[in-house]
Amino acid sequence: MTRKELDSHRHPSEAGLFWLSMIVVVPICLAAIALVFATLGIALVVVASIIISVWFGTHIAMGWFLGNCVKVSEENFADIHKAIGEYQELFGYRGKVEAFVYEAGTYNVLLLPLLRRKFILINSDVVANAQSDNEVRWIVARFIGALASKHYRFAWLQVVITSIEKIAMFNLLLYPYERAVAKSGDQLGLCAIGGDLPSALNAMHKFMAGGAVGGRVNLAGVLSQHEATRGSFFAWLAKCLSPFPHNTQRVVNLLRYAGERYPLPLQALLAQHDAATAKRIRQAAGFAAGESEAEPAPAGSAVAL
Repeated sequence: MTRKELDSHRHPSEAGLFWLSMIVVVPICLAAIALVFATLGIALVVVASIIISVWFGTHIAMGWFLGNCVKVSEENFADIHKAIGEYQELFGYRGKVEAFVYEAGTYNVLLLPLLRRKFILINSDVVANAQSDNEVRWIVARFIGALASKHYRFAWLQVVITSIEKIAMFNLLLYPYERAVAKSGDQLGLCAIGGDLPSALNAMHKFMAGGAVGGRVNLAGVLSQHEATRGSFFAWLAKCLSPFPHNTQRVVNLLRYAGERYPLPLQALLAQHDAATAKRIRQAAGFAAGESEAEPAPAGSAVAL
């Protein structure tokens, strides 16, 4: 996949929100450079100490993963290992990515970036409760896709952005970009599995409710929840304080994206539901197209469309 092709699968708000984040990043970088000169290089010693500490912590974490989790390899979970390689090649991401399967109580997958090494931590519940290979492949592909999406936007700045996010007061300007990247990852994941919309939606439902009951989640109910959040000030505020979009919003964005790039799978999904649910799905695919992470805060209480 060329960079132009990858760009075509990004969420439409990502590029603009990246430059919004630069309003915070650039002044802080300039201030840091000025501080180095003002302190006659003492600040560089502090930065070097921090880098060494992070490097040391990275290797401790790697030792813990190797000693307590199952590393994804040709010997264990070979299908996931193969998928990681395929999607790195597809999206042109050359960084080192390792994955471990761990046991915990919730259906979840985490991306842990430690300097140049990236770890994908896959809950065993994800593997055990997948209804199809494409569910796990979508999850893996969305992480690789998000890494590739960030990698092409001045990769060295991602370290700076991640560091500045530790200062909570700047997050209102930085988090919109992170949320857009999450949506880009979802879209690139759907691209990687050939537009298999049901598998992507099933995985999203399990993120919301857990692997054991995720299969019982009704899409119509999720869409109803999303409609309610669109007019809620507190739902908007909760989103602003998080680097991740609401899961209901991610479901709707997948429908919008499928309508643009994979209309046949979307039509097949419509055919599987009754008329009322099909109407909700069509509405979701339509009204999601106008959404933006930069939208102003709603003024009233929850409303239904």
